[in-house]
Amino acid sequence: MIESQQYSAAEKKRMMKLQDVLLKALAKKIGWGMRRRSSE
Repeated sequence: MIESQQYSAAEKKRMMKLQDVLLKALAKKIGWGMRRRSSE
């Protein structure tokens, strides 16, 4: 296995936060696109 699990707790927390923000932004983008398409 690759030894990439050597992140500090803060680093891991930051990565989780970044991922969460990206997922939320993506979900919002998709949701907005769906809503816009259905309203036409």
